[in-house]
Amino acid sequence: MLAEHRNIVTPATNQTTETERIREIAALYREIGDLLKISLQKAMRIGELLTEQKVSLKHGEFMPWLKEHLPFISDRTVRRWMSLYKHRDQLKMDNVSDLTQAYKLLKAPKATHGHVSVDIKDVELNPFFDTSYLIGEAINHWINAIAHIGLHRTTAVRLHGGKYQNICDHNRFAAIKMLGIKDVPLVVVPNMDDKSMKKVLVRFDYREFRQAQEYRRLNHAD
Repeated sequence: MLAEHRNIVTPATNQTTETERIREIAALYREIGDLLKISLQKAMRIGELLTEQKVSLKHGEFMPWLKEHLPFISDRTVRRWMSLYKHRDQLKMDNVSDLTQAYKLLKAPKATHGHVSVDIKDVELNPFFDTSYLIGEAINHWINAIAHIGLHRTTAVRLHGGKYQNICDHNRFAAIKMLGIKDVPLVVVPNMDDKSMKKVLVRFDYREFRQAQEYRRLNHAD
């Protein structure tokens, strides 16, 4: 008697294992990052060449030159690439590594120093600040003070990667955040790289640490 024939499905031998998939995903992710970096470098180089060409021409000749020789590149793209080259030092200082980040920075507020007013939700905490120094009692003190006398002084920030970041006075900053104030006066401090942000914290963190100790001491005394 012939054995009954059955269709038995066996796993395909060419299927990748989970480990192989993880490795390939990680490798492709790194390749995408590398391509974005290369794209930024190439776009910046094009911006440099376009800037040189514009300088070499008389006033009013650049746009006709573009239409004649590079009609496949839009005016908007030309402006963006030239802007990348123009702001190359700022992009380097802000550690911008890819084209997407660079375009976001170009669309961000243009002030790099001086006074501006923004919604507090658009301001970030100092990325190097130890949040254990945020004390509820200190924040409540600032909430009450601001409610009675308002924002009588500006908040010091830096413009980094297209975003404002608070520099010091973090309990006060947390209070402003909790109040959700939409028109906060800021003073934008120029040339504040990561090293400078950390250096400022060495001084201001100590003050806030002492304030935190005092608030905790008073709480335990009660």
